[in-house]
Amino acid sequence: MFERGKYRNIPKHSRYTQNFSEDVKKKEESTLSIKHKDLQASYKRRRTNNNTRALTIIIRT
Repeated sequence: MFERGKYRNIPKHSRYTQNFSEDVKKKEESTLSIKHKDLQASYKRRRTNNNTRALTIIIRT
C-alpha cells in the first residue's frame, strides 16, 4: 500500500514523528534479529472530533 510514499501519512507534529521514529528503530532492531521481510509500526493519529484513529504502516525493508 505504501510502496510509493513511505512516510506520507505521518503528521508533522514533532511528538508524533519522534515517537514514530523511535518505534520504527526499536522494531527494526527486533525484526532484523528475527529476519522478517516486513516490519509493522502503528501509531495513533488524533482527529478533529477528538477520536483516535490507529493507522498501520508497513515499511518494506
